[in-house]
Formats: sequence, structure tokens, C-alpha cells
Amino acid sequence: MASLPSTPAGFEELVEFALRGKTPEEVLNFRPSPEQQERMRDLIAKEQMGTLTPTEKAMLDTAEQLEHLVVLMKMKAASRLG
Repeated sequence: MASLPSTPAGFEELVEFALRGKTPEEVLNFRPSPEQQERMRDLIAKEQMGTLTPTEKAMLDTAEQLEHLVVLMKMKAASRLG
């Protein structure tokens, strides 16, 4: 199995686990819910305005890590399509 570029320890294993039982197409078509997208837009706007609370900063940091994980999953799924 080819390693994913610049992945923190354990991410590749998690990607493989998350992909089990999913078709590459299902992974590539995944999108966050409209509510989640709106929440992230709000947090990013608050960060740009300098009004983000420490709790919101932690939420945004976690969301960014999850987004990175989803990108890795989509890269792996795309490679399986050939």
C-alpha cells in the first residue's frame, strides 16, 4: 500500500478503516451537511474578525484536521478508481 503524503501518524490507518465498506464514488461524493458548512463559515469569519473564543478556536482546529483527513480519504479513493 502506498503511503499518503505528509500524513500524521495514525491518519493512514484511520483512512483505511473509514474506507472499508465504502465505494470510491461514495467517498468522493461526501460533503459536509449544509449546517456544518455554515458553522465553519461562521467560525472562519469570527477568526478573521478576531472574535473567536478559545472553545471556538479548538472547534475550528479540529474541523481543519477532519477536513485534512477527508482530503486524504478522497485521494486514496481516487487512486482506487485508477
